[in-house]
Amino acid sequence: MKLTFLNVYKCDFKITSDRRKDLQKLANGEFVSLGKIEAGLRSSPFVENICVCTHPYSNHLTAVISPNNRALLELATKLGFLQSGRPSVAELCADETIRRQIFSSIQSLSTELGFKIREIPADITLVPEDWAQVNL
Repeated sequence: MKLTFLNVYKCDFKITSDRRKDLQKLANGEFVSLGKIEAGLRSSPFVENICVCTHPYSNHLTAVISPNNRALLELATKLGFLQSGRPSVAELCADETIRRQIFSSIQSLSTELGFKIREIPADITLVPEDWAQVNL
């Protein structure tokens, strides 16, 4: 899937440093503001950085999240992942239980922020690499 509205390439994902178009038209003709959604979801304790994207022929959004390491380790401790040694951030990001917990938190936050149903990400991807303007 080619994500043409993102400007910078890093690892397996294209990460935005400057979005060309903030409004994205979904397949059903509805427009959503990706910047508004990203700004709201940055208030999650699990989100260090976020990029919300969609495919032009889709009606749902996907959030690519670089998780906050401290919150991620606290969640891993709560779920008992640290009892058998300390897993890496990459291992935690790849774990389905961790992903579901963070996804549930993102959906709850989206509802609290008053996002419309089409503005709530239908899926998330956790990436262990941190990205920021300085390391792009």
